[in-house]
Amino acid sequence: MDPRKRRTAAPPARGKGPEPLPSPSTQNTPLASASSPDLPETPVGTSHNRARSGPVISSESGFPRAPSPVEDVSGDEAVMDFKNKVALITGGAGGIGKAYAEELLKLGAKVSICDLDEENGELLAQQFNHLYGHNRTIFCLCDVTDYPQFEAAFQTTSSVFGGLDIVVNNAGIFNDRFWELEVDVNLNGVIRGTLLALRFMGRDRGGRGGTVVITGSTLGLRPCACVPIYTATKHAIIGFTRSFGDPFHMNLSGVRIIALCPGSTCTENNPEDMKKGILSPAYEPVWRKEYENRPFQPVQNVGRALIHVLVKGTSGSIWTVDNQNPPREVKFTSSP
Repeated sequence: MDPRKRRTAAPPARGKGPEPLPSPSTQNTPLASASSPDLPETPVGTSHNRARSGPVISSESGFPRAPSPVEDVSGDEAVMDFKNKVALITGGAGGIGKAYAEELLKLGAKVSICDLDEENGELLAQQFNHLYGHNRTIFCLCDVTDYPQFEAAFQTTSSVFGGLDIVVNNAGIFNDRFWELEVDVNLNGVIRGTLLALRFMGRDRGGRGGTVVITGSTLGLRPCACVPIYTATKHAIIGFTRSFGDPFHMNLSGVRIIALCPGSTCTENNPEDMKKGILSPAYEPVWRKEYENRPFQPVQNVGRALIHVLVKGTSGSIWTVDNQNPPREVKFTSSP
């Protein structure tokens, strides 16, 4: 089967993750993730990276029960009110992307579900409109590897809802056997989505500012021998977020850039399905050692984490969420 035909709802992918196991809604290829979560993940600080200097995770007290004050990108103190905010979510038809959309809708936002899975995406939009209000959710067919189609999704969302405030680059796939497509979706798709977000929301481009959240993975914070290419895309997202999230860019555009990195998450895919995405059968022993018997958090935990980082996150910050715990910000040591 042509991986592009399944790219949409793919396992995670969109859902991005083993961390989370990818969820099928987001770009589907043989193993696409609908959110971009990654495979089950080993917590930062385990034997894999114990000897390395780098990120240190600081704990947060928990999920906010209601929006709380957050520093606006302009530097002014403001209250994060999601009512009628407009959010575009790639890989939003299933898995983590679906959880993101539902949490935002519960708080009064309007959501554009962008995915390759047209059937499930249209159905989900109808369901959400029934649950959360008429015309508060739309579906846009969107392949993040196709710039014109991706651009059209932004244009449609902005036109229908009268603007754009939040972009969640969540589409992703998990399949090292189709590594060129994996890189194009997981990394190039994030770059395309971020540049489009800056164009549509940037104050320097006539926009009103906003926030971009990128679904990364805890695999972006440590090595993973069984899925080296997928892991490389997640490491790249960390560097991209920290660089584009620099105060220079935020002050120029008024757009915060933040990454949320889920650990092992239950989505529509299971570990055996994910195993099909490793590059070689010879890697299976390493896969099993890493991920067998590992607990997976419910996708709703990641959905709630999105709200937390939207309220609390500063531009350039990296957050993890796993083991059903509240999200935690990763603190990096200073560059030499």
